[in-house]
Amino acid sequence: MENKNPRFSITVRPEIVNFLKKISKDTHKSVSGIVSELLSEAMDLREDFYLSKAGAESEKRAEGKQRIDVEILWKELGIN
Repeated sequence: MENKNPRFSITVRPEIVNFLKKISKDTHKSVSGIVSELLSEAMDLREDFYLSKAGAESEKRAEGKQRIDVEILWKELGIN
């Protein structure tokens, strides 16, 4: 039977295993469920970092160039 979600095999330090087991016991969730939640949280943080970096780079490229107010842009695009 094929699983809908890919699986990964990782190696972690014993103290991480112990902490994951504690969280699992306290929350009544599986260790794999806890790892999945933690990975999702970490991915959100990493995504925020990269989007922030991309925004800063975009602002730097736009220095000295003409800008258009977002309200005007939305109006011209028929969004507002």
